[in-house]
Amino acid sequence: MSAARAYLDGGRIGDDLGRLEALRRRIAECFAAAGAERVEPETLQPADLLLDLYGEDIRARAYLVNDPVEGELFLRPDFTVPVARIHMEEGKDPARYFYDGLVWRRQAPGSARPTEYLQAGIELIGGDQAEDEAEVFALIRDALERAERTLGETHPDHVRGRHLLASVRRQQGRLMEALELCDGALADARDHEGEL
Repeated sequence: MSAARAYLDGGRIGDDLGRLEALRRRIAECFAAAGAERVEPETLQPADLLLDLYGEDIRARAYLVNDPVEGELFLRPDFTVPVARIHMEEGKDPARYFYDGLVWRRQAPGSARPTEYLQAGIELIGGDQAEDEAEVFALIRDALERAERTLGETHPDHVRGRHLLASVRRQQGRLMEALELCDGALADARDHEGEL
């Protein structure tokens, strides 16, 4: 039995594999157009680093392997720490990275969730945090819109993609409202700076 990849049923062979590859290309093009550099972190990550950051709970959610030379290693459970490791090694500031690849997560017995996922994302490091967050939401929205066009109206994953896109749009709207409130509060504080 093979798990679905990124919830794209049949995405391992034939036309569905072609659609999945096209989808990945369109998302990568969107992130690259925003000036992000593609990174490809190692599949096997040092267990000690992930345990330090996530705690012992990660053992229940990640696949652990023992290497006679490297010791304990985890199959990459996500891209956050591996991308941060690359950033620390490269030392670029500010930096823009995007990634697209497999991650693995153990599931509880009887779970219908797959253990293998395709994950794509973008990390903006070293800029204004609020502006970067807003840009990330906008880029993800654009990438999902491209993905929606790639899948087409008749594909079964189109409905799931539309729900995800709607969720990102709602979250982006909330973030923009919060940023506007912060900008207003900062402007008010500047206007009244000498009054205290």
